[in-house]
Parts: sequence; C-alpha cells; structure tokens
Amino acid sequence: MTANLHEGVVIIELDGETRELEATPGAAMKLSRLYGGLTPILGKLQAMDIEAYANVIRFGLGMKDKEASQVHELIFRSGIVNLMEPTIDYITCLFNGGRVPGADSDPKGAKKKAARGKRSA
Repeated sequence: MTANLHEGVVIIELDGETRELEATPGAAMKLSRLYGGLTPILGKLQAMDIEAYANVIRFGLGMKDKEASQVHELIFRSGIVNLMEPTIDYITCLFNGGRVPGADSDPKGAKKKAARGKRSA
C-alpha cells in the first residue's frame, strides 16, 4: 500500500496523475450511508463495480458534484485493475479511523520510555 501513515492518505494514480485519497470522517459517513456500511463497499470493489470506484474516489478526493461528473472517465482510462488495491486499502483505512491497520504513529512504547527516562534523570 502506498500510504502516508501519519496523515491517513492513500496514493492513487488516476489517469496518469498522482492523487491522494484522504481518509476523513466525512468520507466514511458518506460512503457508509450510500452502501449501508463500509463492509459492502469491499464486495463492490472486488466485483469491479465502476460506480463504487467512482464514489470511493470522489469522496476520498473530496470532489464536489460538478467535479465528480468526470470521475467515471478517469477511472476507465486508469484501468480498474490498477485502482483496486489502493481503493481497498483506502476503505481499510476508513475502517481503522483513518489509519493503516497495524501502523502506529507512536513507535511501540516510545511514550512509556520517555516517561521512564524523565524519572531517572
């Protein structure tokens, strides 16, 4: 997965242009309402449902309605197969509060070690 672990961002190539899908509460809510939860979206993405890709990319990019009208064409030119992994990764980030599962922005125990270091100083 190409992701910025600290910012909840998944990188996609959309019609030759690098774009960032940002995992936000707003995107999660819009997609959840549209599909009756986030889990059903995964099945749609695996089935290569172009409308599902369009919605995930649209909300991940924060596109307005006018901008979103061109998303289907961009997806088609990009090739759905090339978008599958990053869009599924993006939904997984939404499942995990905007973070890549298993990634920790605070290295294991760093806060505890810092606290222990202060006591012994």
